[in-house]
Amino acid sequence: MKKVHLCVALLLLVIMGTSCTKEKNLFERRVDMLVDKDWIQTAFLADNDGDGNPETNVFGFMSECDKDDLTFFDASGSYQQKEGFSKCQETDPDVITEGSWVLEEDASTLKMTDGAILILNATISELSNTEMRYTFTEGNSTFTATFKSRR
Repeated sequence: MKKVHLCVALLLLVIMGTSCTKEKNLFERRVDMLVDKDWIQTAFLADNDGDGNPETNVFGFMSECDKDDLTFFDASGSYQQKEGFSKCQETDPDVITEGSWVLEEDASTLKMTDGAILILNATISELSNTEMRYTFTEGNSTFTATFKSRR
């Protein structure tokens, strides 16, 4: 009988221990999806007239040596934009730019700075372990950028 009580007590402890596991909130999950991988841009569209429909495929105008560039977000809050497989000029450095990034507490606003200069203030519309899409406004145009992750 003591063995049955002991088994029941151990079973209850295991159940209580696993049920108390803290589940990550949306902010923590999005940070985990963003960091420690290279992101390569796959689309870049512009809505120039504000009607919500992109008129310009900016990605189509980009040179091939820019299309394969990578962005890496480090868990410490730093990022690097790096050359991909091809460089536009052989003498181009491997790291194009670097700075800091922050995901705002609402888990949908990504900000990137290069030193003290804000270079991106974007709204994340989609983020998974393999794809990211965000929008930002510059001048009178709204841009949508899509990226795929590479581990």
